[in-house]
Amino acid sequence: MAEEELEQQEGAEGEEGAKKGGSKLLIIILLSVILIGGAGVGAFLFIGGDDDTAPADAEATVEKGPELDENGKPIPPKPSAYFYEVPEILVNLASGGSATRYLKLKVNLEVKTEQDLTQLEYMMPRIVDDFQLYLRQLRVEDLNGSSGIYRLKEDLLMRANQAAAPLQISNVLFKEILVQ
Repeated sequence: MAEEELEQQEGAEGEEGAKKGGSKLLIIILLSVILIGGAGVGAFLFIGGDDDTAPADAEATVEKGPELDENGKPIPPKPSAYFYEVPEILVNLASGGSATRYLKLKVNLEVKTEQDLTQLEYMMPRIVDDFQLYLRQLRVEDLNGSSGIYRLKEDLLMRANQAAAPLQISNVLFKEILVQ
């Protein structure tokens, strides 16, 4: 009889263990469903929700057209920078040997306003003179590699700003560099 009581106690403990294990499994499943559902709702709100503002924005851009002049033609936007094309410069480079080497250079100078552009035109003879004096002292080795071209650009910008002072030139843009 003692054996039967032991079996009944073990069976009762097994049922309680199954109930506890089943409830743990149920809790894990419920938490998983809640987490997945929450992630889905979060993704919807983050990616696709709030479509109410999209049509209003689209209508605002459609209603707002380009500004028109008195003839009804669209007014082009004002540029943020103006460019002046420096006349082509051709100089012979300094060389220690008998071979003569040449540098052909085409650049644009960048200024901020249209008024600066007109002032720059009056200063151009002085700028070209400074460029030529500087370029004639260069050697071919000074122009080798990207670092040589970068130094050339920085030096030309410095000389242009000195020659055109108080006018401020913001950049020198290369159109053509030829060393022959």
